[in-house]
Amino acid sequence: EFLGYFRGSSTFDECVELLKTATRKYAKRQITWFGGKEYVRFVDADRQGEMKSFEEIVNNAEELFLGA
Repeated sequence: EFLGYFRGSSTFDECVELLKTATRKYAKRQITWFGGKEYVRFVDADRQGEMKSFEEIVNNAEELFLGA
């Protein structure tokens, strides 16, 4: 995404936007791919728009793993 910047054909801000777009698309592809796997369980990392603590996320993952 930054090759255009280094070559002088794009601005830094344009490259940052390309990077953001590419990252969102990649994340979407990952979610789609993992979503098709029945053995994959997603761990919710937020609570009503607020991030859970690391400890809370790990505990939730552990519960899923152990089947609790």
